[in-house]
Amino acid sequence: MAENKAGEDATPPSGPFETPDELTDVTFVIEDRKLYFNKAVLSLCSPVFRQMFSGDFKEKDAKEIPLPEKKYDHMEAFFKQIHPSHSSTPITDITLEQILPLADEYQVETLRQKCEQYIGNQLHLARLGQNLTGDQVLLYLWQCEVYRLPKYRTELVERGAKNQMKDLEVSRFYISVPLTAKCDLLTARTKALDGAVYGAQATLCPVPQNSASRTAIDCERPTDHTMAGSSENETPPCGLFEKHDELTDVTFVIEDRKLYFNKAVLSLCSPVFKQMLSSDFKEKDAKEIPLPEKNKTLQQILPLADEYQVETLRQKCEQYIGSQLHLARLGQNLTRDQVLLYLWQCEVHRLPKYRTELVERGAKNQMKDLEVSRFYISVPLTAKCDLLTARTKALDGAVYGAVRNAFAKLSRIQCISYSESHCRCYSSAICNHCFKSSLVDVVRNVKDCKDIQPPL
Repeated sequence: MAENKAGEDATPPSGPFETPDELTDVTFVIEDRKLYFNKAVLSLCSPVFRQMFSGDFKEKDAKEIPLPEKKYDHMEAFFKQIHPSHSSTPITDITLEQILPLADEYQVETLRQKCEQYIGNQLHLARLGQNLTGDQVLLYLWQCEVYRLPKYRTELVERGAKNQMKDLEVSRFYISVPLTAKCDLLTARTKALDGAVYGAQATLCPVPQNSASRTAIDCERPTDHTMAGSSENETPPCGLFEKHDELTDVTFVIEDRKLYFNKAVLSLCSPVFKQMLSSDFKEKDAKEIPLPEKNKTLQQILPLADEYQVETLRQKCEQYIGSQLHLARLGQNLTRDQVLLYLWQCEVHRLPKYRTELVERGAKNQMKDLEVSRFYISVPLTAKCDLLTARTKALDGAVYGAVRNAFAKLSRIQCISYSESHCRCYSSAICNHCFKSSLVDVVRNVKDCKDIQPPL
């Protein structure tokens, strides 16, 4: 009993840096707890700490340094990795998430390399057959992308692309993966699923025409969709604002050509022009205003409306996109280039009304068709990730639906094959009811026929 009581009252052993020793010359205060360390060791490992302790900073002569934004467990794990007496402490998935951000912040390159080596070792074990979970893959991809460790990025993207979308989304690390890596992962999975779906459709079990999966894999035929405009060899007609009239009081010079307009009209439409033409700007009294980066193509109307804050024109552009989508719902063709152009403009210029529908329509295209569009590269990463996520989810359902259909058909074929061979071998033993049945009934009734004797 005395031993139990002593065990209950015993103070748990402290960590290696929780008590000062003769080499301690700096104390870090983290979460109301203290970690004792040596400045020389920190300075040798980290140029950040070296600058802190040798430059003109208040920490140079301080005995205690508070780190209010740090976590005690994380700093303790970090100190273990850089202290000579504890540097053999193995890295785990838990400590990797704790120490790599600190190694990057304090520029401890040896520890960054050690973390990268740990990820490489885990991937090597996975190649030898050891299980590597989806959570681990996403954790490593997140850390490699954020902290610039590119060596194993490609392999991690490929491994992540082997997981279904529903499994990726439930991982606690998925939301932390940067958009660049997430897009690459989703692109790889979409390409793989495109091949799987269309391969299965062509060979084993095509997806039914009336199924939801069919909608997911239908893609519009590539169409050479270009913005309306004049041929290069044609002389463009004289525009509405290319002639000077009695109301003209300002001239814009764009690409060595001139557009004539009225200041009052511009000021009424745009607060930017109103400020430009009525305040102490050089344009106020100028007769000609150069706009060197502007042109008149259709797809730049919305950027200009956004730049000059012409809300009525922004709404008109959004209404135009809505009318095109309405016509598409009525059966008019809407090419993938149009969908990607509208999605790009809506995302960049904050027009969210039709974003969801555009994402859904974009997700109906194969990856190879999306990538050849001249607008795909311009779509912001947020919208691109949503588009790829929608397509991946649809393809996941199509692939696994096709696999289920294939197994069902193969099972039926085996059953029919078995019944036919059974009928040939035991035709004399089959009862009249089974013998007169159709092929499907034979498959069912042969097993139930009580007159059949089992083979010896």
